[in-house]
Amino acid sequence: MKMKYQGDYKGAWKAKLMIKDNLYKVVSFNSLSRARLWAMREAKKLVADSYLTFDDVSVKIDERKIIGYEISSEELLKNSERVA
Repeated sequence: MKMKYQGDYKGAWKAKLMIKDNLYKVVSFNSLSRARLWAMREAKKLVADSYLTFDDVSVKIDERKIIGYEISSEELLKNSERVA
């Protein structure tokens, strides 16, 4: 059986599921509410299916920072140096 991907490809929010301060799973989502719902569901599953307690499981949800810029070729040539 193929596992279905649960998140949104390149979403704006990144949820990190941690077990005893070790990274277990990272999934990205388009909204904070979807990330929170996924985190609660995964934490409940982990606690129910194993010897873990809620103190062992934590989730960190961060906003994904995408940094980029555009520059025209004319601007690039104007601000560059010729290398021989």
